[in-house]
Formats: sequence, structure tokens, C-alpha cells
Amino acid sequence: MRTMRASLFVFGLMTVVCAGVLHAVDSDMFRYSKSLEVSAEARRTVGSLSLDEELLAGTADRYADMRILNEADAETPYLVRTMREKKHVTREFAMPMKPVAFQELPTNRIEIVLQRKEADHRAVALVFLTEQKNYEKKVAVYGSQDGQTWHPVVTNQPIYDYTRFFDLRNNRVELPRNDFATIKVEISNISESHQSPLTRIARETRKGALAAEIEKTSFMRADFRIERIDVLRKRSSVIHDEIVSRRYGVRDLTVEENIERQETVIRFATCRAPIRKIRIKTPAVNFSRHVTVEVRDVTSGMERWRRISSSRISRVSLSSYSRDSAGIVLSSPQRIVEARVRIANMDSPALAIEGVELTGDVMEAVFLRADGHDYRVVYGADGLRSPRYDIAAILENAQTADTDVCRVGAQELNPEYKAAAAPSWVNRKAVFTVAVILMVLALIGVIAKTAKGIEGVT
Repeated sequence: MRTMRASLFVFGLMTVVCAGVLHAVDSDMFRYSKSLEVSAEARRTVGSLSLDEELLAGTADRYADMRILNEADAETPYLVRTMREKKHVTREFAMPMKPVAFQELPTNRIEIVLQRKEADHRAVALVFLTEQKNYEKKVAVYGSQDGQTWHPVVTNQPIYDYTRFFDLRNNRVELPRNDFATIKVEISNISESHQSPLTRIARETRKGALAAEIEKTSFMRADFRIERIDVLRKRSSVIHDEIVSRRYGVRDLTVEENIERQETVIRFATCRAPIRKIRIKTPAVNFSRHVTVEVRDVTSGMERWRRISSSRISRVSLSSYSRDSAGIVLSSPQRIVEARVRIANMDSPALAIEGVELTGDVMEAVFLRADGHDYRVVYGADGLRSPRYDIAAILENAQTADTDVCRVGAQELNPEYKAAAAPSWVNRKAVFTVAVILMVLALIGVIAKTAKGIEGVT
């Protein structure tokens, strides 16, 4: 009985410890906060905010210590992603059409009747696909809703191919706005007579001398063979194409000349911005130097410089030829805290360095919002891991979804911030491991005691 009570006590204690280790985030854990405001007309379920330099500087890698809370401090799922420029794109697609009639008409014409399979699309053009060359035809298009009464859409429209003489062709007929479910296409001059390239020559001789010579040519009939008629419609869509970028500020810039290593070292710091391109500002011309970009890492109190790029910068201006390649493009965006650029001068004079320009991606956070709630972003905690939300995959795939853009307020210090409220992930993991071990040991003790009791009874 005592063993059972002790075991229950250990279980209860370990449950409390585990709950403390795996507790939800508390607003007291974060150093900073910014309010998020949307316009009164906002009605979308997805909100978004751009991460400014203060947010970037105050967040850890992978934005692990950033959360979005509502007015009740309830955590709201979010996703940080690269902002992309929205573009409205209009593309043409072939409509599914059903040929319902064909007729050969007098005066060297044919008639083709096509019926629309999908009622919610409108035809904007016809494209005649054929392998034939060197032709000229006239096309008329009529429309009908019932297949009985026809209304002219376009008449006397040319399609042609003049490649025999010149690289000029047109196999498309534009259509004005219409809602006809059935269209009738008439093509004139469907058959043509072409002179045969072969000439028959007949010669008449008398007493061994040429008396007469007759040339005979023939004509061939060529029918206009149409492989397919595509009826086109237009569809507009919004795509996120190019990555949105911006200039980021440079801090603590220093330039040093290392005579012994024959190199120029440029050091600078940033707001942990996701840098994609570093441009060296120098008035020098006609140079080509090898450069190395390194970032400063501090692990367990040990400092080391890690190489992230190795390339070449150059600027050439010779008479009519000029080329400027003074930028270093990184293979992927890097959240740089402190970096240095080492320029190998060799035996050449050092370049006059005026500064660096940093260009990086614009990051945005998208989150699910609800009307009637106020939201704020909190950040700058210690030891948090990146949150994992089930809705993150949906937000990642919904790139084309429109969002209500939030206005980000000024950075505010949290007067209730408690550094001890956010223990490091390593300590939390260790405590959790110890708790699990103790629970297992307690469980083994209970099982052993129970087994002894059963043996005694037996």
C-alpha cells in the first residue's frame, strides 16, 4: 500500500513537471511586441504583415521566438514566407467544341458547325491548324443560340500563308465579344488550281530540221486541308511570380587592409535580414578580384567564421566596352548578423571602398484572423523552438489567396518580461528526460511489488 501511494505521488509529481516543461507560450516570455491593425473594410480570413528591420533583428533563426497572439493572449497559427509579387495573367485556352455539321456549298465554299460543350466560356478567336503552305482564304463566322437563327459575328476575314515569297502567315481570326453557344464557320476558295511545275514540250521536225515546238502545261486542283480548328477562350488568374526584394541597412561598417595577406577586409553587421546580394561600392574601374564572404557564428561561447560564398567582382571600362559586376549574389538568402568580405588584392593596389549595399528578400507572416479580434506580434524570447501548426501547410500552398495587409505598429518593450519564464530548450529537454526516466522507474517498482505480492498469495 505504501509503495502504491509513493508511486502515485511520483506519477503526480512527474505529471506536474512534464506539464511545466511542455507549457504553452506566455506573453511574459517575450521582450517586444507590435500591434497589428487592419482597415475597417477588411473581411478576409487571412491577414499578413511584412517583417520590418526591428522584427528581423529581434527574432531568432527560423523565427522560432515569434508568435501572434489575440487580445486574450491566445496563440494564432501563422507562417513566415517570402513575399512574392502578384501578377494578373491572362492566358488563352482551347475550348472543348463538338463538330455537329459539315456541308460543301456552291461557289467553292465549305461550312462547318461547331457546338460549345461548356456553357460558361466565351470564344475570343479561331485558329486554323493546317500543314499546307502558300494559300489565301476568306473566313466568315456566324453565331446562334438555337442552331436555327444565325447572326454574323465576323465576315470576309483573311487567313493566308505567303512563305513561297516571304515569311508571312496568319491563321487566326479574332472574334468580338459574344455569347453564342453554336458557331458556323464558312471558308471560301476552299479549292484552288495550281499550275504544275512540269512542262510538256512537243517538237515537230521536217527533213531533219526543227519546224515547230509546242509547250503544254497542266493544272492541279489543291483542296485546303484543315487539321483542326481551335476555338480559344481567355482565362485570367493571379500568380505570385517574382520575389519581392528591398534594400537593408548596414551597421558597424569597417574596412581594413591586411598587408601580410594582401587582402582588403570589409566588416559589417545587419538586422539579421535575409540577404541575397552584396554590392561593393567603389569608384575604381578596370579590376577583377576574387572575394570570399564569411559570417560570424558563435557556438557555446566559441567564435568562428563560416564561408557562405566565393566569387569574383569586376568592373571594366575600355573604350566602347564596359561591364559592371561588383555584386556578390548568394546562392540562397542568409540571415546575417555579422559578416566580412575578404577581397584578394594580390600584388594590385587595394580598392577604395566606399561601403556596401545589401539587398534581400522581403519576408511576410500570414495568419488566420477573425473579425472582432485584435492581434499583436510578440517576439524576442529565449529558448523557444519553431512552432508547428497543422494549418501551416495550407497557408504555404495558398500563395494566390488575397490577404488583409496589417499595419505594424511601433516596437514596444514588454514591462512584464521575465527571462526565467523561457528556459532554454536544452534544459527543458533534459528535465523532460529525467521526468520520463523517473516515471519508468516508478512503474517498474510498482510492477515488481505487485509481482511479489502475487507470489506470496500463491
